[in-house]
Amino acid sequence: MAQATIPLRFRFRSESMIPLLTIMARAGLWEREGLDVRDLTYSDDPLGTEELLLGGAIDFVFGNHVSPYLRLAQGHPMVCLAQTENWEDIWIATVPELRRLPQLEGQRVLATPLFINNDEFAGHANGTRLLLLELNGVDTREVEFVEPSGMPDEIAAVRDRQAAACFLPPQRAERAAAAGLRLHELPRLPMVHSITYTTLLPTIVKQPELPERVIRALASAIHFFKTRREETLALLQQPVAPMSAARQERIATRYDEYAARFEQRLYPLPAAITNVHRLACMAYPGSETVNPMELWDMHPLRLVHASGFIDNLYKSDPAGAAG
Repeated sequence: MAQATIPLRFRFRSESMIPLLTIMARAGLWEREGLDVRDLTYSDDPLGTEELLLGGAIDFVFGNHVSPYLRLAQGHPMVCLAQTENWEDIWIATVPELRRLPQLEGQRVLATPLFINNDEFAGHANGTRLLLLELNGVDTREVEFVEPSGMPDEIAAVRDRQAAACFLPPQRAERAAAAGLRLHELPRLPMVHSITYTTLLPTIVKQPELPERVIRALASAIHFFKTRREETLALLQQPVAPMSAARQERIATRYDEYAARFEQRLYPLPAAITNVHRLACMAYPGSETVNPMELWDMHPLRLVHASGFIDNLYKSDPAGAAG
C-alpha cells in the first residue's frame, strides 16, 4: 500500500543550506519519502519566521536554533529534532605583540557587535564570534567592536593597525601569518548551526510520520553529498534558490572539507547544545530560564536511527561513511 503524501511548507534561514536542499529536490528525496514541498522559502528574519510557524502558516524551519530558547521561555512549544553540523572552525589573528586573547580588552576588534539597529540581535554567526571571545577569557564589554564590512581586507586592516584583531577561518591563516600577524589557533568550537530541524511539539504529535520522513530525506541528502561528489556538483548547477558563485566555487574546491562537516546520524553534540544556549542567553534575555536540553526531542531521530535506515545507506554505498 502506497504511503499517503504529506504536504510541506517551510522556511530555510541560510544560503549554506541550499546544497542539501537542492539534493533533496533534484535527487527526488522528498518524493521518495512521500513529501510534497509546496513552500520552500528563504528568510533572514528569525523571529518573523517563528511567528509564521506559531501561526500555522508553515510546518517547520530549517535553522532557528538560538531564538527558540526565548520562545520556550515564553511558553511556546518549540522543539528541535535533528542537526546537520556541530562544529565551527574560527581562529583569531592579532597584532604581533598581543600574546593572550584577554589582552584584547580595551582594544579594537573587527567584529559586529552583538546588538545592532536598536537592540536587534546581530545574528548567529556574529554572536558566535563574541561568544568565542568570552569562552577564551575576554570580557566583551571592554572591547571596542568595529564593523568589518567597513574594512574590505580585514587582515590588511590589522596589519595596518586599524584594529588589533580579526576573525578568520583556518584556510586564511597562511595569508595572515605572511602579513606578520600573530595567529591564535583555537580548537574547534562545538556549536549548533546550519540546518536544525525546528518545529512545534503539537505538529509532530498530530503527524508522527512527518518528522521521521523529513529526517530520512535529510539523512539521505547528507549521504548523497558525502558519497557522490560529481553528481552533487552537477545538481548544484541548478540550485533550488539563488546561490552565490563564490559559494559554488568554495564547494567545488574544498568539497571534502564540506562533506566532512555534515553529521551522518544527525545528532547534536551536548557541548554544541550548551554553547548555542549560552549564545541564546546573551542574545535573548529570559532564555536562561530554559534548560539547554529542553528544546531538543530526539525521539523521531532515534526511531529512524534504530530502524537501521541511516546505517544502511552507508553499508550499500560506504564511501564517506567515516565523515
